[in-house]
Amino acid sequence: PLAMPGFAFDVAVPGKQIDAGSLALSPDGSHLAFRIRATDGTSEIWVRRFGEPAARPVQGTRDGRGSKPFWSPDGRYLGFFVGNDVWRIPVDGSAAQRIATAPNPPRGGTWGADDVVLLGTEGGPIYRIEAGGGTPPRAIMTVDTAAEDMHVWPVFLPDGKQFVFLADASSDEGHRIRLASVEHGDSKILLSGIRSSPTVDPRGALMVVAQRSQLVSYPFDFKRGTLGRESHLVADRVAAVGDRHETPTTIAAHGILAYQTGATGADLVRIALDDGLTAAVATAERFANPAIAPNGRHVGFDAVQPEGGRLVWIHDLQRGVRTLVSERGVNADSPVWSPNADTLYFAASTGGRWQVYRKAVTGTASPESLGAPPESIDVGPLDCSRDGTYLLVTSLFRAGRRDLYLLPLDRPDAQWKQWAGDATPDGARFSPDSRWIAYTSTSSGRSEVYVSAVGDPSHRVQISSSGGTAPVWSPNADRLFYRSLSDQLMAVSVDRSGGALQTGAPQTRFDLHSASGASQRNVFDVTPDGKSILVVRRMSSEDVTIHVRTGVPRAR
Repeated sequence: PLAMPGFAFDVAVPGKQIDAGSLALSPDGSHLAFRIRATDGTSEIWVRRFGEPAARPVQGTRDGRGSKPFWSPDGRYLGFFVGNDVWRIPVDGSAAQRIATAPNPPRGGTWGADDVVLLGTEGGPIYRIEAGGGTPPRAIMTVDTAAEDMHVWPVFLPDGKQFVFLADASSDEGHRIRLASVEHGDSKILLSGIRSSPTVDPRGALMVVAQRSQLVSYPFDFKRGTLGRESHLVADRVAAVGDRHETPTTIAAHGILAYQTGATGADLVRIALDDGLTAAVATAERFANPAIAPNGRHVGFDAVQPEGGRLVWIHDLQRGVRTLVSERGVNADSPVWSPNADTLYFAASTGGRWQVYRKAVTGTASPESLGAPPESIDVGPLDCSRDGTYLLVTSLFRAGRRDLYLLPLDRPDAQWKQWAGDATPDGARFSPDSRWIAYTSTSSGRSEVYVSAVGDPSHRVQISSSGGTAPVWSPNADRLFYRSLSDQLMAVSVDRSGGALQTGAPQTRFDLHSASGASQRNVFDVTPDGKSILVVRRMSSEDVTIHVRTGVPRAR
C-alpha cells in the first residue's frame, strides 16, 4: 500500500522533538530513521517501520548528533555520527561498531557498493572509508579552492559508484552540485548557485531546494550524467537547514518521499526576564544574529532577502524605521556594535572571500574592509570590547578548525591575533569590564560555555553543566545567560569580587523557541537595562513533523 499514488501521512513522536533535517528512508522505503532530541540536548536515533503504529529508539545511538543517519544498500545497517566518529549499527538491535574517525567534522554520509562509505567534511574534501572499519579515511576529491570551501552531503546514485555532493562556498556561484565517481577523481558541475544538499530519486531525478523554500526535481540521466533543463515543484515550504544547507528530504524506491516543512520566516521578539511576557519587535522574516546597540535605541540584525542572500540592517526600536547597512548584492551577516554605537562591524563576502567590515551607521560612506585572519575561509564578528580595544571574531579554516581571533582596534596596522582554539561559532562575548570572554567549546565532547580572562585563555572556568551555547553577559556582569542544548534560556550568577571568578549553578528561566538558520551565531541579546532580551523566535506555525508521500511523480 505504500506505493499507492497519492497516499500520504505524517510521522511524529508525541512529547518528543524531531531534529530538523535528520530523516533518512531505507532504500526500499520500508523504514524511516530520524533523530529525537532529548531535554538534556543529547540525541538518539529512532526508526519507524511503516505498517507499525509507532517509532522505536535504536539502542546504542544515544548522542548520535551531527549529520542525518544513512542506510546500507541492503537496509540492514544504519550509519551515524558521534562527534567526528562514524558508527554503524544493525537495525535488529545488535551492538554498534565504530568504523572510523573523520579528520574534520562530518557533514553527510552515504553507503555504496562494495561496502564503500563516503563522508562530506567541514572545511575539507570527500573522504572514503570502509563500512567494515580498519582503514583510515582517504580523500578522494580535491576542493577547488579558487571557488569552493568544502565538499559536503555526498549521495550515491543507484549504481553505488557514482555520487553527487554539494560544493559549499563563500560566493553564490561557488555553490555547486557536482557529480563524481569513486572509480576516478574527476567531477563535473550539474548545477550552480544552489544552496541545497542534493537528494537522489533512484527512479532518475535530482531534488534540490530552490527559491529559498521550494523542493524541485530535475530529470537525471544517470548513465550520461546529465540533467534535464526543466524542473517541477515537488513540495513547498521546504528550506535547507543550517549553515551547510542540509535539505530535510529523503526519497526511496517507488517514489516514497519524506520531508519536513517549516515556516520561512521568524519573529524578532522582546521577552521580559522577570515574567516572560513577550512583545513583537519585527515579524515574518528570516532574521538572525540580533545585536542591541549599547545605548538601547537600535538593534542590528541580518535577514535573508526574497531574492536570496543576506543583508545587514539596523532597526530603530522607538520609531520602527529600518536602515540598510551592508551593500545590496553582497552577502553579509553577524552585526556587532562599537561601544559608542556609531559604528557597526559585520562580515561580508566580496570577491569570493568572507572579510570583516565596519561602517558608520550615519552618513553615506561605503563599508571599510578590515580583512580576515590569514587563510580563513569564513569569518564572523561576535563582539566588541566595551573599552574599544578589541574586536572578537570566529574564523573557520580548511581543516574544519574554528578558532577565536582578536583584532586590536587602537592602531591602524594591527594584526589578527589567535585567542583560543577549538571554539564553536555559537556566540562569544566580552564582559562589560572587558576583562573576560565567555565562549563555547566542544573540547569535552559537547558544547559547553566557558569563561577565560582576555589575557589568559589557557585557564578557563566552565559555566554550563549540561551543555550550552551563545553566552551573553548581563549589563552589570552579575549574571551570564546562555542557551541550553534543549533551547532554554539559562542564567548563572557571577561574582567577580577579589579578582577571581565565582559562579553559581545554572538556573532555567524559560523556553526560547529560537529559530535556527544559516550563520545563526547569536540567537538572543540582553537589553542595556538588563530587564529583557531580544530573541529570534521561530514562528508558531513552524512544523517539524515528517511528512510522507507515496507515488510521487518522477521528473521527466
